This record gives sequence, structure tokens and C-alpha cells, in this order.
Amino acid sequence: MKTRVDATAKTGRIRVGEVDYLNMPAEPYDGYPVVLLHGAGSTARDAFASASFYAHATLPGILYHHNIPSISGWMGGDNMGNDLGMTCVESARTVLDAFPGVDASRVHLVGVSMGNELAMRYASLNPTKVASIMSVMPLSDINAVYQANRAGFRATIAAAWGVTYPAALPSQSDLVNTHAPVLVANGTPVRLLYSTADTTVLPAEVTTLAAALGIAPEIVDAVNNHDELTMQSAMNIAENPTHPGGPFWGHYVHYLNQHNP
Repeated sequence: MKTRVDATAKTGRIRVGEVDYLNMPAEPYDGYPVVLLHGAGSTARDAFASASFYAHATLPGILYHHNIPSISGWMGGDNMGNDLGMTCVESARTVLDAFPGVDASRVHLVGVSMGNELAMRYASLNPTKVASIMSVMPLSDINAVYQANRAGFRATIAAAWGVTYPAALPSQSDLVNTHAPVLVANGTPVRLLYSTADTTVLPAEVTTLAAALGIAPEIVDAVNNHDELTMQSAMNIAENPTHPGGPFWGHYVHYLNQHNP
């Protein structure tokens, strides 16, 4: 029988109150598991655990139906991609590796919003542990978000990185100049999905990050802002073959297989 931990069960978490999603298939999976890194804020913490996210047209739903092991690693709240977040990704790998038939020596990372900060930083510092990165509404310039106080995150970001406004964040938070070149040098596969209507993670910042990675960002929404509707737009592509982006999340399963052992 499959194991599925959600917000109702309140068990199997990496950190109590933060991790609410664990999918473990009944049979061994011949590939690396997926670690989902959600964004900041209480809504983001619940995103991967809500009942609707087990529908087939969602990423956890697709992973569930394809018997791909996955877990939600703590990202939201106070860590904002700092060293505590790095520890939580390690904890996620430890939880996954404890299941028979699961090889978590490497993982596929999916970062949503602030989760991209952690995904790319973790991958650049641990190149042998990451098979691929996929990010939706990817935070691309945490310093810009911090300086402009977009979405009111300045105090939380400052506390997480140990700075006092208007001091700049440490270079370890810089994806474009510090981590993107390392990801390119290591050949880490990365895909970025974003909304052209996003006012928290600006499209220009996404394209700057994409350029540093040497890839083209993928537009999945042109109407919704930095919210669950944009996330759902990315997910709905899987059930809508006429969508300009194609059946994306169905393609994601193939993308995983391309970067599995």
C-alpha cells in the first residue's frame, strides 16, 4: 500500500508544523526521488499538502499516480534559503533514504518561489546530490525582494540572513552571480516556469537568472500574480494538451527519467 502523509495526518514530518507531504509508492522506484521546496508564508506551507493537490493535474498528484517517491522539504517560514534550509533538505534525503528501494543519494528538487533560492543554493554546494531542478515562480533576486520589501518579506529575510536593513545580503544568497555559474559548470539541469504578471518575482529578474544559467525561462501564465493560481496554471498544463506550453507536467515525468540513473 502507498504511504501518503498530509496535513491531516500530522505525522512523518521533517520539522513539526512545516512538512506535510510524503508520498511513498508501494513498489521500488527505479529513479531518484523528488523533494518539493515550497515558498514562504502559511499558505505556501500548506500548498503541497492540500487535498486538491492530490488531483491528477497537480505535481504531487502526478508523482503519486506515477509511483514516484516525493517529500515536501521545509522552506517557508523563517529560513529563506539559509543554512537551516540546507539542513532541512539533508533531512528530507535522510527520510527518503530510510525507505526500502529508494535511492536518495541524489534528488530532484522542485522549488516554488522562495523554494528556488534553497534549491539552487543547495545544488551548487552539493552537486553530487542533485539530479535536476525545476522551479515555478522562481525567486531569482532575494536582495531585490529584500530591498524593495516586496510582499512584506524584508524583516523575515533580514532575520534569516542575519543582516540589518539596508545592509545587503551575503553573497551566499546571490543566485545570479554566485550559484548560477556553478550550476552551469556542474551541468545541473534547470528549468524555470514563471508568470509575466508576477509583481513579487519580476519577469525581468527571471530572465536575468535564466540568462546566467544559459537557458530560456518558460511562461506558464500571463494573468495571475505571485500566488497559487500561477502554480495551478503550471499544473493544469498536464491536463490540457492544447495549452501553448504543452502537457508540461506529463513532460516533467519524462524529464525526471532523462536525469535518473
